[in-house]
Amino acid sequence: MGRQLPSILLDRRVQYLLAFVAAVLFAVVAWKLRMLPYYNYAEVYDLAVKMGIRSDVAKYAYINANDPWIEYWLAKYLAEHGLGSWTTLTRSNPVTHIFWYPWGRDFTKTEYPLVPMMAALTGNPLWGIDIVPVLAGVALVFTVFLFEADLYGPLAAVLGSMLVAVLPAAASRTFAGFTEKTGIAMPFLIITLWFYVRSLRAAEEKRWLPLAVATAATWLLVELTWGGYALMHATIALTVLLAPFFTSLDEARRVVEKSFTAFLVFSVLAYGFEAAGYGKVSNTFTLATLAVLVIVYGLVEYLRGRFAGLRLPERYVHQPLRLYALIVGALVVLGVAAGYAAGALSNKYGYTILWPLRDLGLVHMGRVEETVAEMSSALRPGNFRGFLREANVLVFLAPLAAIYILYRAYREKRVDHVPHTALALVLFYGVLGMMYLLESFSVINTLVVAAAAEMLLASAARVTVAVTRRRRVQAHRNVPRELKLLVLGFYVLLLIIGSLYSASVTAQSLGATTATITGSSKSQVYLSWLWLLQHFKYDVPRSDVVVAWWDYGYWISVGSGHPTLADGATLNGTQLRLLARLLTGSENEAAKIMHMLRLKPGKTYVLINDIALYDTRNKAFIYLFPRNGIDLMKSWAMHHIAGRDKKFQEIVTLLAQIAGQRAAAPAYLPRLRKLLNDTLVFKLAIDGAFEFQRHGVVVPKKYAKLFGNKEVKSVTLYSVTFNKEFKMTRFKPYIVVVSPFMTIDGGVKVLRGGLIPVHIIVVYEWTG
Repeated sequence: MGRQLPSILLDRRVQYLLAFVAAVLFAVVAWKLRMLPYYNYAEVYDLAVKMGIRSDVAKYAYINANDPWIEYWLAKYLAEHGLGSWTTLTRSNPVTHIFWYPWGRDFTKTEYPLVPMMAALTGNPLWGIDIVPVLAGVALVFTVFLFEADLYGPLAAVLGSMLVAVLPAAASRTFAGFTEKTGIAMPFLIITLWFYVRSLRAAEEKRWLPLAVATAATWLLVELTWGGYALMHATIALTVLLAPFFTSLDEARRVVEKSFTAFLVFSVLAYGFEAAGYGKVSNTFTLATLAVLVIVYGLVEYLRGRFAGLRLPERYVHQPLRLYALIVGALVVLGVAAGYAAGALSNKYGYTILWPLRDLGLVHMGRVEETVAEMSSALRPGNFRGFLREANVLVFLAPLAAIYILYRAYREKRVDHVPHTALALVLFYGVLGMMYLLESFSVINTLVVAAAAEMLLASAARVTVAVTRRRRVQAHRNVPRELKLLVLGFYVLLLIIGSLYSASVTAQSLGATTATITGSSKSQVYLSWLWLLQHFKYDVPRSDVVVAWWDYGYWISVGSGHPTLADGATLNGTQLRLLARLLTGSENEAAKIMHMLRLKPGKTYVLINDIALYDTRNKAFIYLFPRNGIDLMKSWAMHHIAGRDKKFQEIVTLLAQIAGQRAAAPAYLPRLRKLLNDTLVFKLAIDGAFEFQRHGVVVPKKYAKLFGNKEVKSVTLYSVTFNKEFKMTRFKPYIVVVSPFMTIDGGVKVLRGGLIPVHIIVVYEWTG
């Protein structure tokens, strides 16, 4: 006989109803938080129009970061030409040649169609780009609720929906204007996991087969949205590998069959859509998952004695799982080693698996990947603080919750707990090596952390009543119910406190967010980029090419219609290296590379931008590098990709030595001048600042009076002052755009000493 904890509510249906009401409230909170940047965009748009920017350019104040620009361009094209026009977006289509000039870009093989299609279907692509991620954030709340309510219970449903509504990491890719594939794919991924787990729970064929097909169908939606569909490959592979430890061998065989059915249907659908020009499928993931399914099926059948003439070794007859563990462990190690040797792991997911070796310097990513901030480890000091801030209590509770659920699943022989829990542990391991997985980690681990609370509650509700001496001994060994309740209460309290703190952090962060192209926050707005896009769009022939670092390729190509050499897709490593060498080499080397890329003198512009202070008293520009900045800070990445790390380090070292040892400056200055003269990005920054008086434009125009006659007597870089001592030979100044930092209402602050914080864009024309 057993007794249960008294139910707090009289009826289970009432519990679920109240849980659903809570989820609706959390969905409202999710909407309001994620829409906060939209209102900031609107204010910046109004400010830009008021300051003379045309509305068809000022509208870009609604698009944040980099990737959403290309999603907007694709959505606009699909809205104008029909959804079926996706298959025409190949290199043979002239409209794609503004990207990765002169080659163009095949979007059918390098992008996923579902996100721009959803934005196009709203009827207003710009509005769609702003609203689709917010809708995905709201959908996230309800899909987590559904997953937890159906598979665990109302407590898990409330906690899970609460966490994904407010966690900064969960909101980081689902807020207005930041249309990013990962965030939009997450609700589809959760539904796919739900169908898959349900299929593992189902007993009769008529029940599990439709669920396996449904798993494949929603998995396809993930594949049409995001390359992270590989997470389902990993989930299926892990579930199948671990199944023999969490259930009987007979049931493990059925797990393989169910998993193979979902995998097969998905593969047929995915490759069919790829053949039609929609989406792209990785043969590596497909073959690796298929190999796991076949190998595990064969091993399970072998352990079940289904292969005539193949008997288990005598020592493993009564311990078949030990033999299974040895074989699988050896195959996994050999598979990873072979995959790395064959180059199959030479991508971000491969380097996520190998991140401990990468951090030890035993394996290396490509130079391009090593410069991308989100590819770095969460364990780095600066990143770890961000990891704690974004993921909050999940950083500590997620692995504990996953281990607890797997322990319960092992004790109770419940393989249906394995898929999402194993994936959660993999993502926890993965995010330690690569911050790119932060949102995936937070969302999937939310499922596990919330489920653990429900399982703790269920465990506390079950009490063994001593009947015999043997049972009495067992009862004494059980954890007391009171202690379980105390642990549960503390656990839930941590989640609530963490959620309240997360809501505050998310509100503060998103409440200050503006589009990257217009500044860094509501108190640091500039309109220089919008003005320049307008100038290129209306005053410069569209056939002219703009050479800029790859971060700005989308802005320039989408915003002005001009071709650029590279953009945020980082598709062509060779071209990126050429661009890096162009910007970090001498003028002669830059000209040689431009000829190689089929660029034309007089029809090619090179652009850099940075942050500086304009000293109104001494008529000087002061660059904030290396403490702050934009392109000068990114010049480290340019040098690294170009294979010129020593050159960059020497420049920084010389600047520091001159700044710190004024008396020794004459000894270091000649070498420093030579290095800077042979580094185009630095030379443009310094020489361009001096050209402010002759070629400068102040944006907004009403603030031109702050700069007087725009005279520049000196330029300071890292406390080292330069006069106009560099002479440009292959480039001539075209325009220098300077915009003072403004608040969102248009106010400008002049710092003590007459210093004005400014954003400066230097544009030179290549003369040959």
